[in-house]
Amino acid sequence: MRRILPFVLCLTMLNFSLFAGEEKVTLSASLVGMSMDYREYSYAGELLDSEKSTLNEMIGSEFRIGYLKDEGNNRSSEFGINLTLLGGQTEYVGSLIDSGLGYGSYIGKTNNFIYDVSLDYKYSWFNTDGFGVSTGVGLGYRSWRRELSPNQVEVYTWVSLRPQLGVFYIYDAVKLSIIGEYQFGFDTKMAILANSENTTTSVNLGSADIMELNIPLSLAISQDVDLFVEYSYQEQKIGASNVVPYVINGTTYGIYEPESSASNHYFKLGATVKF
Repeated sequence: MRRILPFVLCLTMLNFSLFAGEEKVTLSASLVGMSMDYREYSYAGELLDSEKSTLNEMIGSEFRIGYLKDEGNNRSSEFGINLTLLGGQTEYVGSLIDSGLGYGSYIGKTNNFIYDVSLDYKYSWFNTDGFGVSTGVGLGYRSWRRELSPNQVEVYTWVSLRPQLGVFYIYDAVKLSIIGEYQFGFDTKMAILANSENTTTSVNLGSADIMELNIPLSLAISQDVDLFVEYSYQEQKIGASNVVPYVINGTTYGIYEPESSASNHYFKLGATVKF
């Protein structure tokens, strides 16, 4: 998180300079359901294990506070802070670490907790026909706690730079947007917080990148209140880590975090208030 603080200060200073005139504060909150399809692969490309959930098995909330300014000439800019919190269970299909057996030899439940916090700046412009374009950039921090068993708790963390580009159409009180975002991860790590020896092991992930597509649809029910639904899709790639020693029942093994991919779907239902 210390790496984010300079970015926070820079964007805060940018915010003061951009929003010296008239502005609006926006507050958004939504309920979120997430379906996960996560898979890990060996160096040879063989499937090692998977985690899957439905929308009602991984649930949570998303919050945003923003400062919005009408720049005139059908242009606007916004600085925002976002927080997403998700938790629930996934079905694990794989094998036990020290079993020597293949995929599908063990099936269980994994407890998960995900939180994602980001800062962003967006700039939008549109024509009198209601069509518009938006661009933006953000910096985020993501953490995924994966509790496979009391003796195996893994926490994935990384910081990411998040450029985005979108298009939108406004008709009367309805706004439909399509926004693409690429999250380039750095400072990518995974920590194993518990094992049979009650020690902590950490590895450096080869990469952690996400391609995201967001399709929000909003309805203005008054000048200062919008209701919205949003569908989001993420394609996540994590590169294989370095190899580190790991102790299981007194025996030391060389372990690594394998390459993985995930296809995540989100459905959000919420409201935005402006004042």
